[in-house]
Amino acid sequence: MSSHIQLVECGRVIGLDGRPWNPSPRNGWAGFPCELHKHMRRGEVVERYNPNPLVFLRRSAVGASRIQSGRETYSLDIAPGQIDVFPAGFQMDRGWWDCTPGRLIAVELCALQMRALLPESREGLHLDLELSGRDDLLVKLIECIRVEIDEGCPSGKLFADGLCLALVGHLQARYSRKKAAWPLHLRMSKSQVARISDYVEAHIGSDLRVSQLAALVDLSPQHFSRLFKVSVGMTPHRYIMRRRVEAAQRLLRTDATIADIAYVLGFSSQAHFTQVFRRQVGATPSHLRSTQS
Repeated sequence: MSSHIQLVECGRVIGLDGRPWNPSPRNGWAGFPCELHKHMRRGEVVERYNPNPLVFLRRSAVGASRIQSGRETYSLDIAPGQIDVFPAGFQMDRGWWDCTPGRLIAVELCALQMRALLPESREGLHLDLELSGRDDLLVKLIECIRVEIDEGCPSGKLFADGLCLALVGHLQARYSRKKAAWPLHLRMSKSQVARISDYVEAHIGSDLRVSQLAALVDLSPQHFSRLFKVSVGMTPHRYIMRRRVEAAQRLLRTDATIADIAYVLGFSSQAHFTQVFRRQVGATPSHLRSTQS
């Protein structure tokens, strides 16, 4: 299976070598392209650049590498837990590495998805180059994406949007010279919150996107997510999970099966429904139903 992450080498479009994740169509990953790749022991590349920003997380492999870009030459150690951040259009005139076998996770901040998440930012995301860095929060965000994909994306598109927005926000704050100003006093109005609440109630079983909710109050997905959390006290994904669990508690008093309740409320499976329900309520749906009998 070929990589979906784009690189251009000697004028030819190529992808990264390795095994990209390919979740099932129903619960497919809806976020930035994110792929697991083998870290080859030795290699050399020439005249390569990335059209979109790229982030690498090295999960294993130990060794050394050298990158030549224009007049700059970077001599680097390779070690587990390192982060590489490549800005869009980074030109690697020559790259060389020698290391033990290992794995890396690659995330591409695709321009099309970036425009959907940040329509007000026409110039895209301007990142600084970071090689062999350490960033615990960025590692956690990438690992969250990895776990969500490995589990078949049970949390849906809204959760994927939230992870991508968190990733962009962190990259903007730490690796961009153009810092995004954010007025901390801003909140959503009561009528805006009510509009979102009514829409969620009417579409409680749908696989909602942040862009859908943001459009209801004329905000970009990024600004909506920040304002919503400040105004409501939780992320949009957590809010919808809470509303689904509340609806499930009402439905458990009816004759509907637990599997049907999970399906009607938009959970990816009965197991996922049980996991979320127990986390919020402290008991499984079947246990709660038995205590209500």
